[in-house]
Amino acid sequence: MLAISSQIPTAGLGGGRHGYLHELPDQSASFRGVVKSVHTVRTQSQIPSAIAEAWKSALTAPHGPVWVEIPQDVLLAETSLPVVTAVDATPEDLVPRPELTAVAADLLSKASRPAIIAGGGVIRADASKKLRQLAEKLQAPVVTTPGGKGAFPWTHPLSLQSWLEDRHTTDFLEDADVVLVVGSGLGELSSNYHTFKPRGRVIRSRRTSANWSRTTRRWESTRTRGTGCRRCWRR
Repeated sequence: MLAISSQIPTAGLGGGRHGYLHELPDQSASFRGVVKSVHTVRTQSQIPSAIAEAWKSALTAPHGPVWVEIPQDVLLAETSLPVVTAVDATPEDLVPRPELTAVAADLLSKASRPAIIAGGGVIRADASKKLRQLAEKLQAPVVTTPGGKGAFPWTHPLSLQSWLEDRHTTDFLEDADVVLVVGSGLGELSSNYHTFKPRGRVIRSRRTSANWSRTTRRWESTRTRGTGCRRCWRR
């Protein structure tokens, strides 16, 4: 989603009170907590680039809404700029680190009890087929987060057919020797309200670490006793 709004004249930007109608101390700051990025235009020539940069931000994983604000005087002013003929809003391709990919592949290939947690990032990346192929190759049971529903076929033999808020599912995942988390930051719901504390190795494949560092610190600071598994790994 790309939202475009007006703003007070450029002379009033930068804080302070100037007496403009609908003036806020910092309008862009009001939206930074609910959007991925904010783009402020100050001249007519900046409009095409700002729109392109905003679209690029919205489309680059992790996807999110963006905000473009254009001051009133910029919108009303005449301009002699030529018609925009080309705008590049191609999202950035975030390439994984090859050395980390090699370590992950080695851990998964040697795992005796692998498991996969699939989040909404799998759906947004259109990677459901690749997820299924990987799960079948590893014979790894799969459970999806609330945002990842549909990322893996519910009726597939490797589907846990459960949800992460189920204590039995959490126990099962904690007993895995390697857990692959794909497209999820394991927030409050997907970590079963922060009670998920894996005892094995965890491999994370996600475009952002917004929630991950906090989750990892909780795992490292807490020790848990072993519990039984609800179902067995298929071989």
